[in-house]
Amino acid sequence: MPRDRANIRTNIWASTDWRRLTKGAQQLYMMLLSHPDLSYAGVCDWRPGRLAQMTTGETSESVARDADELQRHHFVLRDDVTEEVCIRSFLKHDGLLRHPQLSVSFANAYAAVASPTIREVIAHEAQKLHLSEPSLVAWTKHQVQTILSEPARDLKANPVEAEPAPQSAPLLGASSIRPGGASTTTSTATSTEEPLSPAKANDDGHLIPSDWTPSQRHRDQAKSLNIDVDRQAARFVEHANRNVRRLKNWNTGFTNWLNKQAVFTQQSAASPTTGQAHATAPRLTAVELNLINYQQRYKEPNNGQAGDRTAIDPGIGH
Repeated sequence: MPRDRANIRTNIWASTDWRRLTKGAQQLYMMLLSHPDLSYAGVCDWRPGRLAQMTTGETSESVARDADELQRHHFVLRDDVTEEVCIRSFLKHDGLLRHPQLSVSFANAYAAVASPTIREVIAHEAQKLHLSEPSLVAWTKHQVQTILSEPARDLKANPVEAEPAPQSAPLLGASSIRPGGASTTTSTATSTEEPLSPAKANDDGHLIPSDWTPSQRHRDQAKSLNIDVDRQAARFVEHANRNVRRLKNWNTGFTNWLNKQAVFTQQSAASPTTGQAHATAPRLTAVELNLINYQQRYKEPNNGQAGDRTAIDPGIGH
């Protein structure tokens, strides 16, 4: 069953880390904790533009700045590639592992998480809770027992550096992508996905360059998937600018975008000749969709680089 309430502990105000947060960061944390789409694993979609629409006067930039602050104080973890955000202390404070049915719901929600980093953090929190409260009913469920042997990561011991507050960047609209892949500032598309130069990348990721264009590899990929690469590139750039996204490798990000678009097209396609309704078209489950994305992301070479992901260190300090 879906969540219909949030467990907000009053002793959160005893935390010095919590009191050090600004009003905006505290508000964003409470928004994520009470968000209707927050799963039983403490994960929901990371869409700064949508979150900004839930409060008058907020923008995607202000939401991103508040998220940066939560990161620096170790409250949440986000993955900009899979567009997911996780509340680290959710499992510890929500109490759902004390209920047999909710424990299984947690395990199912964990299985649907696409981000490898978020999965490792959730596994660590579950394993830590298993050591501190070994008598919880959750540990009798084989679905939860599986998580206890999953790869884990303690982000307090192994933190991910916080991103700086987003800066303004030149927007690249749909009209800037010409047929053939060149933008208004470059004559030809990049032929290979080479590692980003030090001037364009750092350990925290960077905004999409104003001269970014799809590579020849993207065009070959899009052709094999029967996708209009120029149209998708324009949508990709617009989405990146609107949500103030930061990635270490934008070529890899667009590769993931094309893979997801192919799955979406497969899900929503209906045959106009047979009059088949969208509701009858075969659909993939969330777990199957995330598995496809994960496999596509990690089976292709990336010039020796690790999978492109940018995360915010999660959790509350108490």
